[in-house]
Amino acid sequence: MEVVMSLILNDIRKSYDGNVLFDNFNIEFSEGNICCILGASGCGKTSLLNIIGGVLKPDSGKIEGIENKTISYIFQEPRLLPWKTVRDNIDFVLSREMNPSERKSKLDELLKLVDLESFADYYPSQLSGGMSQRVSLARAFALPSQIILMDEPLSGLDVSLKRNILNRFVDIWKNDRRTVIYVTHDIDEALMLGNEIFVIGEKPVKVLLHKKIETVLEKRNLVSPDISEIRNNILEVLK
Repeated sequence: MEVVMSLILNDIRKSYDGNVLFDNFNIEFSEGNICCILGASGCGKTSLLNIIGGVLKPDSGKIEGIENKTISYIFQEPRLLPWKTVRDNIDFVLSREMNPSERKSKLDELLKLVDLESFADYYPSQLSGGMSQRVSLARAFALPSQIILMDEPLSGLDVSLKRNILNRFVDIWKNDRRTVIYVTHDIDEALMLGNEIFVIGEKPVKVLLHKKIETVLEKRNLVSPDISEIRNNILEVLK
């Protein structure tokens, strides 16, 4: 079955103080896929997310496939409302059209998926960094959005904690397959999570490499021949 390309950036140009960041930049993201964007720090990854999210307006060019779509964000910092509990932070973004029974059911489902049922009545100040980021994951999926933008959400967390949160994310995404654009500088994160990987670099920004990974997420192995080959391809263009 042919994959519908749901989000297309055409001939994007953006400059800052005379410095050209994007010039005739083109990229396409597949609907219902997790698309990871890799690149060195400062290469324009966050600016690209901000253009997609409408936070940053390009000087010229257009974005197709974003019309009438709602976008949710997961940032490097959880950005939870400190005066609300875990449950209330998630409930805050749920559709107002849900009746009380539907809301409770959805909240319980999300709390279970991120393994925070026992912490539903805790406040952000009582949570660890990893727990707070799991609340952010649940909140992003609670919002009735079609696209999720993720800006290095696991930066600064240790390896085991990253793996735990990635597993939680995959569990939610498999039940609710939205288009995800995930910015990272961590190759392993991209290899474990992405259906597609884009490596960007240079200024004006260019797509240096685009790879699709066919192996299903739950069967990914970083040392398997196919994944190792893609890793080598990525390392080669990032030299």
